[in-house]
Amino acid sequence: MDKHSLNDFLFDSFYNGAPRRELRLSEEEIHYIRKRFPKIKCTPIQDAIHSDKQWYTISLGERTSFPIKRKKPG
Repeated sequence: MDKHSLNDFLFDSFYNGAPRRELRLSEEEIHYIRKRFPKIKCTPIQDAIHSDKQWYTISLGERTSFPIKRKKPG
């Protein structure tokens, strides 16, 4: 997934204000999230590895929305 698509996916995942989600992510995606958003907690879920992706609990902490805004198309 390219960075723009990943940002949109993350924004959509937290759109309703949930502070935590379980998301299935590749190593490359989780590396990007950890680098780009260092305050977000990313915890792998034990025994939840599927092919090239793993389930992670992504926690925004006290935030109620993802710290990016969706870019307008065009």
